[in-house]
Amino acid sequence: LDGTLLYNIDLDDNTYCRWLAAQLYVSHHVPQPEIASAWGVSRRVVNMWIARFREHGLNGLEDEKQGRPVKVDQQRRRRVFQMRANGEKVNDISRQTRLSNRSVWRILSANDEVQEVLPGLEESSQHTEQQEEDLSEEFSERSQPADPLDRSEDRAAAAAGLIQEAEPVFAESEHVEGAGAFLAIAALGRSGFFQAVQRVYGSFGAAFYGVRSIFMTLFLITVLRIKNPERMNTHPSLKLGRILGLDRAPAVKTLRSKMKVLAARRQAANLMNLLAKDRLQGKGVPDGVLFVDGHVQCYYGRSKVGQVYSATKSKVVKGNTDYWVNRGDGTPLLCIPTPFNDRMSKVLPAIVRKAQKLCPDRRITLVFDRGGADAASYERLLHLGCDFIAYHKNPQAVDPSVFTEEPTVINNRQYDYAPYERDIELPVYTGNGKGRRRKTGRTVPAREIVVRRTDGGNTHIITSRRDLPATKICSILFSRWTQENFFKYMIGTYDFDHIYTYRTENVPPDIDHPNPEYTQLEKQQKRIRQRIAAILGKKLDSIADNDIDELTDLHSGKKGKELKSLSETLKAVRKALKKTPKRETAAHYRMLEPETRMIGNAVKSTAWHTEGLLAELVRHAWNGVNGNERGIVEGFLKTTGSIKPENGLLRITLQQQATPQQTRVLKHVCDELTVMAVKYPGSDKRMVFEVADYE
Repeated sequence: LDGTLLYNIDLDDNTYCRWLAAQLYVSHHVPQPEIASAWGVSRRVVNMWIARFREHGLNGLEDEKQGRPVKVDQQRRRRVFQMRANGEKVNDISRQTRLSNRSVWRILSANDEVQEVLPGLEESSQHTEQQEEDLSEEFSERSQPADPLDRSEDRAAAAAGLIQEAEPVFAESEHVEGAGAFLAIAALGRSGFFQAVQRVYGSFGAAFYGVRSIFMTLFLITVLRIKNPERMNTHPSLKLGRILGLDRAPAVKTLRSKMKVLAARRQAANLMNLLAKDRLQGKGVPDGVLFVDGHVQCYYGRSKVGQVYSATKSKVVKGNTDYWVNRGDGTPLLCIPTPFNDRMSKVLPAIVRKAQKLCPDRRITLVFDRGGADAASYERLLHLGCDFIAYHKNPQAVDPSVFTEEPTVINNRQYDYAPYERDIELPVYTGNGKGRRRKTGRTVPAREIVVRRTDGGNTHIITSRRDLPATKICSILFSRWTQENFFKYMIGTYDFDHIYTYRTENVPPDIDHPNPEYTQLEKQQKRIRQRIAAILGKKLDSIADNDIDELTDLHSGKKGKELKSLSETLKAVRKALKKTPKRETAAHYRMLEPETRMIGNAVKSTAWHTEGLLAELVRHAWNGVNGNERGIVEGFLKTTGSIKPENGLLRITLQQQATPQQTRVLKHVCDELTVMAVKYPGSDKRMVFEVADYE
């Protein structure tokens, strides 16, 4: 596209060729006439591909099955013309009549048949209405199966194109493992999760497992600590189906194929935005403070993926970096993936623009660690209308006498000295393309706050906010542990580092990275200079490059020969450095497929948020002091119980806990959720919770 390589597609794969045509229009805004000209088809065909892609995803672009032509009787012709007269689309008509699109177009284009059929339609309108009522009654019967554990009729209806998703229907069941997950479903029903999913992804078209079922399955395996889809093979799908309201949970193969269709729609970022707005609604952002930090998702496949240092594993790994934006209490809001492990300072402008859309009526303050500490970054943030709070990366020493001996409490921790403040000017540097920085002459005014710790050391904080007292600024920055705890909890509980798919994509050709050859030459130059300094017995910094030849001539013998050889090698390395570019394009690398990764992050962050709501209910009834509310919630979610549907209610009775105190807390949570009168998503049954044999 405009000379830029975007995709590599096998031209023999018709499905992906059509997908590429639709993707160019949907994602890259290429006009339909240009696509039609490039593909050698009519604009009408391109429009049909785009419509199929939007409605059915990748499955809608597959080749139609070839075979013996279908014989269409008079009744089916009448139904085709009636549906077309009612404004139905050809795709909907073909799905509901079990005809191919080609057959439907052939019926509609036969003018002589239209003259024969239409008068009959006008004369038998009453009969047609009766047929529609019969079809409606038939559909109603199929959506309410006599045996909830036998959904064969619904599966047949999905195959015939009569339903877009099987309705959850529950059977009376005893001893259902993991029935406590209904608590999380009830808490989830109070949020706008499924409304956001429906708004973003719509439906798969005709299917037994629809969009709601797939996202409900992903949510359930998260809260039940089934840490990745592959492990569903070790869990009975029939038992998980009891909680889903289906005869069985989708198989791993089905789940992966559905997620592949969702990923093809490229809507995960929109889903994250809607969820973030829902989490901010009602709470507001008191002072617009948001925390930013990166997390590396590791990759263990065979593709050539970029390497990055993982603080979690304390080593360099293959993977991609995602940057997370959290509220001050740790609530996750946004996840911004990077194509090739961009530094935080490079991603911060994009983060600011996304955060400002979430909080349009507030001035945003970003809080981050030293990864984004750079005067040029601060300058860009201020230019975008955003404040910052961060650790000072290269502070100047402070005389201990400037501190005032005054007991100060910051985040429930007492310090012997009050924080010291001063105004500073940070010089802005820019790179010259050769790995060296130069001053631009510009400076960024900032406020530096120095906290004297009890161990005698100092913590330097830098910020652009001058409206808050020093203790408040320190309290905000020291609260970064909430985001760190979020990552630790997600890794330990939800297997956060595991990715849902090992598929990779090409890195955009405009992305560059450090040239490995240049890096190796730099390391070689450093080793040579270190050896020369060791022979001369001097410090490395005290030896100028121009003085090496003169110092070499002063030595003779074996030491002089080695110095001369090192000097010649050093000259050759420097000559190679001048000819070698410092950075090169990353187009020959691969990156982790971002959409499926984002979908998984959206579901797991929703599970974290939902369990937090349950933890609040636990905190109101529990008199513990160690803050293990989430651990108690985890035990509740794994509780075994019974399911009993009755008269518009779904009664869930959970077993008692190990101690009377935990049973009392569980009873409190059940009562609170029952009062909320939450209906099971996709059903009209209101969930009622009880604890067995509780007096």
